[in-house]
Amino acid sequence: MKNLIYRGNAPFMTAFMNEAVAHTSALKFITREEYLAWVKNWKEEYKIVERKHKIDSLCYKRDRCFLQNKIDHYQKQLDAIPDLTDFEKAKYNEVVGRLAQSFGLSNWMVGSSYWIVIAMLVERKASKIRANTQRNLRLLELKKAV
Repeated sequence: MKNLIYRGNAPFMTAFMNEAVAHTSALKFITREEYLAWVKNWKEEYKIVERKHKIDSLCYKRDRCFLQNKIDHYQKQLDAIPDLTDFEKAKYNEVVGRLAQSFGLSNWMVGSSYWIVIAMLVERKASKIRANTQRNLRLLELKKAV
């Protein structure tokens, strides 16, 4: 993940794809059913992570404002978003721990919901690459059998 930060002049998408390709070996699904179950679980986790990131982002913007009408605007947006329940907080912490372990995220990255969202997106891209590879392998086995 640090390659995304310290990428020099390389475009973000190039570093993103390199990170995703490197992460494909960490994923263990083989069959299509396993992949679809993994995607369903990922979507549930991503909804929680995305909401946490939105809350953090709006809190940051609200806390940095000087004008009262802007503060009220951000507070109104925050009030419209439901807070995370205890179960969702536990799930969020579980996801953060898993991503920190699999990507080797440093402490300041773990504390930032922005980097957690990016890690989730890298993981999703890696899953698409792995699923495509597994599909191609199954097709080759079918051709060999015929």
